[in-house]
Amino acid sequence: MTYEKIEAAYRYGRPDADLLLHETVRGVLEGTGTDKEILYRVRCAYAAAKSGQALRSAEMRQEV
Repeated sequence: MTYEKIEAAYRYGRPDADLLLHETVRGVLEGTGTDKEILYRVRCAYAAAKSGQALRSAEMRQEV
């Protein structure tokens, strides 16, 4: 699933994480569905990115 890929990209600090997020959101916006469904998918993508960032921060704090 794409959301899992986004979360992993941010968690491991991949340099293409932002690109993956933006391409996913663009694909959702270009896709079909009701406004409510599209908004839900966009929110999920950003939530996955935020979750990955939080996991990375937590792991970095544990290493220190």
